[in-house]
Amino acid sequence: MLIRKITYILVFAFSINILICSSGVAAEKSITESYIEAFETNNQTMTYKIVEDNVEKIPAELKTLIYSTMAPNVEAEKKEATLYIAEQMAITYKDVTGDFEPLREIKKEQFESKLSVQVISVANKDGVHIIETPKEKDGHYNFFTPDNMVIKKGDTVRWYNTDKIAHLFASFSIIGKGGLFTPNIDPGATWDYTFEEAGEYYYLCFIHKGMLGKITVEE
Repeated sequence: MLIRKITYILVFAFSINILICSSGVAAEKSITESYIEAFETNNQTMTYKIVEDNVEKIPAELKTLIYSTMAPNVEAEKKEATLYIAEQMAITYKDVTGDFEPLREIKKEQFESKLSVQVISVANKDGVHIIETPKEKDGHYNFFTPDNMVIKKGDTVRWYNTDKIAHLFASFSIIGKGGLFTPNIDPGATWDYTFEEAGEYYYLCFIHKGMLGKITVEE
């Protein structure tokens, strides 16, 4: 999987160089290309040197990588690979400078890339917003429905476990608001939480790490 990710990035970087060269301008190896080559050969000393030599340029380089994944026609695997190498570069940058902010931004984008299109939730007749954890369907399992919704401050969300296994989840405070922490929600059980603070709550199941959700709480 790692080799496949790096291959996608190398092909992407090579494509950019071809475009530049065809324009008649000599192409210099970019920071990202240099970092990928060092990372691919597990040359940690070189990855650190590349970041140290370009420390003032790295935040902008990382933003460029993030923006490159936002086009609607970008393949999912290429997007994942680009964010992966951006994450590795941001980790090195954090180690060199102590600045966690670029890595936080990338982790947030990685999380966002796995969510469905955001929906504005409408409460039921009891004034509660419902999120289900349904049973496996068509090979798709361990997910929230909806997994990305908007509510208002003071609203209550009810998670209803219609699955056949238990779930336990909490908000990911590294990239968003903390404070959301559920008990073990057994099959057939529900759990309510009233959101008293506005913000973005990114949450994940501790039992099923690929089970992600987001609730945006507006004023």
